[in-house]
Amino acid sequence: MRIFVAVSGQQWLGGLTIQSAMLCRELERLGHQLAVVSIGADAPVDQFPYAQVRYGDRVKEWPVHNGHARDLGYVFRYEVVAHASRYIPSASEPVRRVLAPGVRAAMKAIGGPRGHVFGPRSWAAAASSSVYAALSGNSTTDTVEAGFLSRLLLHTDAADLERLNEIRRWFKPDVDYACDLSLVPMLTQLEDRGIPLIAAAQGFELVYRRGVRLLEAIAERRHRLDLVLSGSEANVRENLPDLMQVVGPDVPARAIPYGPLLDERWDMPLSEARRRLGALRRQRATYGDDFGDLLGGVAAGAAERPFVVAYLSRLDVEKGADLPLHALALLRRYGLPVRLWIGGSLMPGSFLDVLQSKIRMMDLADSVNLIGTLPTSDDKIAFLRAADAFAAGFIRSEPLGLVYTEAFACGLPVIGPDSGAAPELMAAVGETRTLYPANDTGALADRIKLLYDLPDLRTQLAEAEQRVFRERFNARAMAEAATMEFMRAIERRARQVHRIK
Repeated sequence: MRIFVAVSGQQWLGGLTIQSAMLCRELERLGHQLAVVSIGADAPVDQFPYAQVRYGDRVKEWPVHNGHARDLGYVFRYEVVAHASRYIPSASEPVRRVLAPGVRAAMKAIGGPRGHVFGPRSWAAAASSSVYAALSGNSTTDTVEAGFLSRLLLHTDAADLERLNEIRRWFKPDVDYACDLSLVPMLTQLEDRGIPLIAAAQGFELVYRRGVRLLEAIAERRHRLDLVLSGSEANVRENLPDLMQVVGPDVPARAIPYGPLLDERWDMPLSEARRRLGALRRQRATYGDDFGDLLGGVAAGAAERPFVVAYLSRLDVEKGADLPLHALALLRRYGLPVRLWIGGSLMPGSFLDVLQSKIRMMDLADSVNLIGTLPTSDDKIAFLRAADAFAAGFIRSEPLGLVYTEAFACGLPVIGPDSGAAPELMAAVGETRTLYPANDTGALADRIKLLYDLPDLRTQLAEAEQRVFRERFNARAMAEAATMEFMRAIERRARQVHRIK
């Protein structure tokens, strides 16, 4: 099967997240051929080596500019189309084209190495990150995104649409796959080749909430959309009712299992995990960004070592990193020796200031480690392996939350809200006592205390979660399920062009 894959270069948009990169790899391992384009900017996957997209032969160009397509065989190729630099200025298309080289140079200059941690010098890294994010369209503020994204996604320049068409003419795909719903309006403007268009159910709310008329654009071209894939039934039910009402019954939504790669590194020994985190701490301290003693001055092997709760997600308002803080404040009243590790990528905006202020106001500085971005996949695995429990604080319904399945892979007992994907995942594990009413920090504290009090439950959860990860919630199972859905959609479409019904 030949699959044309469109991903997004905006990190917050959903685009080529780790899960999309892993899906591409696993589809290729199953023998499928992929042509990948990234819309707007380079897809941000390099932070996690095990999820990198494999670039093909960079010497050979797409054989479409010579007038005749030559069969060069299959090359897993990656190209940025509709670069953000041509859509950021609020001007006519000819003016934007003239300004693009200067804008791109500014993006390159500002978008260099950015801080991964929070410390005395983090303001400079945060400021640089914020400016670059605004230029590239991955900011979480509302200063530039609505206009930029509307131009990029809804009113794509004709030259960029033609480039996408050229690639598809050469590649001759059997199916088009958009790694997030926000790319649907763009892809529906391409030539109708009588093949299905399938979209992953992510990225929609992030764009829609910024004032982009995405829902209306999809409604106008709903006849070109064949299928929506979701990581959970809850995502369709809780996050996409407006979308599904707009596209109508002719566009089904299917839930398939999501998860990380089957990798022996998830079984990293505890001693190795602690060694890696210690090395990371010393490295950060060298730059003046020490995130503190991970165990509060207690030796790693001591009996009185604190009970460590890990939080790992994008540090943004909707991800609810402050919920575990409130739960920790309650647990301290019980006298429980609980410690909270907060890891995750910093997003531009003021939420970090809010988080740091809450830590100070609740007198939790001696019990919280605000670690920030974990530079490599091994560091992330070490972070999860060295903890005693994982607590999710999502304040909105989480479509899947890849971090849930990563915690499963590490054998880390999961505490999650009773919204989004967590109930489905924990039902598969066979234990739902660690679910709590969403946004109820008192109940979250109770679930942490439950795991603290019951070491046997922690062991049972760890074993069950690892089994479910190996059997169901992994990238291989995700690719196999996606393949089945792609094949069914191809059979239904039967090379018939899409017609308005």
